[in-house]
Amino acid sequence: MKTVLKDAKITVQDLRIRFVRPDVAIVHETHEMSGMRNDKGETMPPHQELSIRVMVKEQDKWLITAFHDTIVRPVEPPAN
Repeated sequence: MKTVLKDAKITVQDLRIRFVRPDVAIVHETHEMSGMRNDKGETMPPHQELSIRVMVKEQDKWLITAFHDTIVRPVEPPAN
């Protein structure tokens, strides 16, 4: 297996873009990641991720200048 992301698929669930300047944007994206494999080559269950990107427009092209991605886990109710 060459990579754990070889068969991975991202399905965008929500996308929000806020322009802080005409050439700078903050992008918040919630997506589902499926098809990832663990180090044994087994397919892992799908999970949600939140991605935050800072985009900069240079020479008519939008480039990612900063990126952070985190897994979103469901919040469990407190035990009674």
